Amino acid sequence: MAGNIDEMESRIGAIEARLLAEMDRRIEQAIHAALRKVDRAVEERIVDRLETLEKAMLHQSSAVTTLRQRVERLFERAAAGPDTEAPKRQPEIPEPRFEPGFRPQILKEEGKDPTKRRRVPLTKL
Repeated sequence: MAGNIDEMESRIGAIEARLLAEMDRRIEQAIHAALRKVDRAVEERIVDRLETLEKAMLHQSSAVTTLRQRVERLFERAAAGPDTEAPKRQPEIPEPRFEPGFRPQILKEEGKDPTKRRRVPLTKL
């Protein structure tokens, strides 16, 4: 009987070792999968931000190039002397004035004491 118990303990020990090894392997796989997922997410965010920065830099670069060209043209005109005719500016268009349909007016009632006047609640206006 002692031989059977020893044999069963050795079998159980082998199964336990195999199960522990399998659990360690699965845990390690899960950790690596989670880390790969985090790496991908971080990389995607970095790429998105870099794309945004690149677009902004391209826009700024084109703005700087345009400004540089304008300055160069201004210096060329200034170097050519005052004999050259300056470009005509377009007349400024005045902003349209807004005429509201409602014009508040303050009416003074003569002969009445303004403190004793009955006021209409704003909710009924």
